[in-house]
Amino acid sequence: MKKSLLILLVLLCGMLYAADSWTVLVYMAADNNLSYQALENLQLMEEAVQPKNLNLLVQLDMPDVGGRRYLVREHPNPGIGSYLLEEMGEIDSGDKDTLSEFMRWGFRNFPSKRRMLIIWSHADSWYKNPKYIAPDNSSQSAIGVANGDLKSALVAGGKLDVLLFDACSMQSVEVLSELKDCADYIIGSSDLVPVVGFPYADMIPLMQGKPMDFASAIPQLFTDYYAPGSVNNPFTENMLTTCSAIKTDGLNALWQGFRHLAEELRDHAPEVFDLQSALYRYNTGLADIDLRQFLTILLENGILVARVQELLSALDEITIAQSSSFPFYQAGDASVALWFPHRRMNFEGAIYSYMHLDFAKTGWASFVNLALGDDDVPPIKPEILREYQRFGKLHLVIRAPIDCDRLSYVIHAADEIHEYHPPMYVETFEASFPIEEDGVFTLQARDLSGNLSEKVVGEYEYITPKTAAAVYPNPVYDLGLAEVTWFWEETDGLTSVSLYNIRGQKLGELKREFTKQNPAILKLNEIPGIEKRAPGLHFIRIKNKDQNIVQKFIISGISALYP
Repeated sequence: MKKSLLILLVLLCGMLYAADSWTVLVYMAADNNLSYQALENLQLMEEAVQPKNLNLLVQLDMPDVGGRRYLVREHPNPGIGSYLLEEMGEIDSGDKDTLSEFMRWGFRNFPSKRRMLIIWSHADSWYKNPKYIAPDNSSQSAIGVANGDLKSALVAGGKLDVLLFDACSMQSVEVLSELKDCADYIIGSSDLVPVVGFPYADMIPLMQGKPMDFASAIPQLFTDYYAPGSVNNPFTENMLTTCSAIKTDGLNALWQGFRHLAEELRDHAPEVFDLQSALYRYNTGLADIDLRQFLTILLENGILVARVQELLSALDEITIAQSSSFPFYQAGDASVALWFPHRRMNFEGAIYSYMHLDFAKTGWASFVNLALGDDDVPPIKPEILREYQRFGKLHLVIRAPIDCDRLSYVIHAADEIHEYHPPMYVETFEASFPIEEDGVFTLQARDLSGNLSEKVVGEYEYITPKTAAAVYPNPVYDLGLAEVTWFWEETDGLTSVSLYNIRGQKLGELKREFTKQNPAILKLNEIPGIEKRAPGLHFIRIKNKDQNIVQKFIISGISALYP
C-alpha cells in the first residue's frame, strides 16, 4: 500500500507543470566525510518556505546507508520529514552515469518549465589528483572533470536553466568553459565553500520566476550567510567567501579573446610573471588567481590595453552577480579563478590533465610555460599510426603527443631533414617526404623551447610507383583548396589536363610543361572551364605523349571557386 501511494505521489507531482514551475534536483554525494552535514542541509531545506510550483528532490548517498531519493516537503520539526520516494541500496555517486540517471529520472517524473541541478559534495575544480567532484568512499571513485566525465553526465541529463555547485573551487574559467553548453547560468565559488554550505532556507523561496533573477540573488546571500556575528561566523572578522553567477552564452567570446591574449602576452612573459606575484592565490598548490584581478593588473601596467579592456568587457557581460568577503583587503575580484601556477613543479604536475580541458585550446598553458621559464621537459614521443607510399613519397599518419606548446616535427631520412608545422593542438596529422630506395627515418617532436622528444625510428622498403592520379580532398568542398596530383613512370614534354562533366562534355583544358615535377601537383581552380562546373561527378583526363590517366571526383554543392 505504501509503495502504491508513493508511485501515485510521483505521478501527481509529474502533472504539476505550471507556467512558473521549477524542478530542482540536489545530487548529495555524501558517501564520504560529509554525511553529517548532508543531513543538516536536508533539514535546512525542509525549514524553508517553498514556492507553490516547486518540485525539490534530493538524491542522498551516505556511508552504510546507500542511496535514497526524497521529495522535500516543509517540515520545521526535528528529524527528516520529507517523502522517501525510493530506497536505492548501494550506489556509486562517483560514477557519472549515476548523476545523469538521477537527472533523467527527476526531470522525467517531475516535468517543469525550469530545470535546476545542485551538485553537493567535495570538489576541487579540475585540478586535484584525481581531478574530481563527488568522491564516493565506498567505491573509491569520483566524477572526473578534466577527463570529460562531468560534462558528459550533464549533457546526458539534459540542458539546465541553472547549475549550482555547493562544492569547493568549481567557479573557474576552465570549468565554466567546459560546461558552457550544459546550463544557462552557473553559480559557484572560486575558492573553498565552508562546510555549512549554501543558504538553503534563503535560496529555496526564490526558486520561482526567471532563472536570471534567482541566479542574481545568490552570491550576496552566500556572503551574508557568513557575515561577522552571524550564526555561521560568530567572530568579528570576515570569513573568506567567494561566489559568482555566470551567464554562459557569453563564454565563447571570452574564450576567443583569451586565445588572442595568450598569444600576444608571449612578448611580455617575464614582466607578467613578476606582476602575478602581487595577486592573491588560492586552491590546490596556490595555483589559481582571480581572473579580474589578473586582467586589472595588466591594464594598470599598460600591457595590451585594448585586448585587456575587451576581455574585461566580456567578463562584465557574463557576470550577472558577484560577491565575496576576505579577512584581509582584496580589490576587484571576479570570483572566477584562472590557473596560473607560480612554481614549475605545480605546472608539470597538472599540465597533462589541463590539456584535456576545452580552455587549454586557447594556448594559455603555453604562455604560462613560457612565463615560468627554464623549460627543459621534452615533449612526449609521437606515435605513428599508419604509413603508406604514394607517388614516390612515404606518407606517415602521426598522432601528436599532448603538450602545452605548438609542436613542430623533424624527420631525418636519407641524409635529408624535413620539418613540419601542423596546427596547434591537432590530434593527428600527415607528413610525407620523397624516397627513392629502401631506408630508415627518425621522427621527433620539438616544443617552443627547443626540447626534442625521444626518437621514433622506422624502416621502409621502397615500392616503385606506378602511373596514377588523385584528387584531394574528394569530395571537393572548396575548389581553391583542392588539388590534383599525378605521377608518371616516364615524363617528358607537354602535359594536358582536361576537365569533363558527367555527360562527357569537355569544360576546359590546360597545357603545361611538368617535366621537372614528378609527382606533379595542380590546383583545381587553375584548370580553365572550372567555373562552368556544377555539383556532382566530374572527370579529369591527364595526357603526356602516349600516357593517359582518367580520375573521377565529386564537387559538392557548397563548393567555392576561390578560398
